[in-house]
Amino acid sequence: MYASVGYDVVWTDTEHGHMDAMQLQNALIGARAGGVPAFVRVAWHDGVLAKPVLDIGADGVIFPMVLTADDARAVVSACRYPPEGTRGYGPFRAARYGSVDGMDYVKTYSRKVWVIVQIEHVDAVRNLDAILAVPGIDAFIIGPCDLSGSIGRLGEINHPEVKALMDETAVKIKAAGIPFGISMIYN
Repeated sequence: MYASVGYDVVWTDTEHGHMDAMQLQNALIGARAGGVPAFVRVAWHDGVLAKPVLDIGADGVIFPMVLTADDARAVVSACRYPPEGTRGYGPFRAARYGSVDGMDYVKTYSRKVWVIVQIEHVDAVRNLDAILAVPGIDAFIIGPCDLSGSIGRLGEINHPEVKALMDETAVKIKAAGIPFGISMIYN
């Protein structure tokens, strides 16, 4: 449905969402059928969680709670094949079960995978200059709820301290020329 109504991308959440692997795969197939890129937010900034998501064909992975440049380097590495990264080979679904040559997938298609980092903790804001210096991050998402919680103001996303942190983050990311957005809750 989302792929057919004009969205630029479909974001499927496995951090807080409750999808099993088959449901996620079906969501990715639906997005591809609708011609819309599909990004998947994994449960943590752990490359092990990204591997199956990439192997079934996600166009990008959103990594929550990236706090340091080391975290950022690790998630970028998990999404890239050697020698640029540490991603293990097994993209059978992503390579359309052989309709795309495996090495062509590695050389062409896999390089189009977006690595998206969430900035949602005060420590990430403090470390943002170093995180921004990590090559291979394609976009950022500011997470206002967790950011507010990291300074003891959970849910107070309009509090001046929280807004100041979001503004500081947005200014730095924009200056770096990297796309970014803000995750919002819909009630």
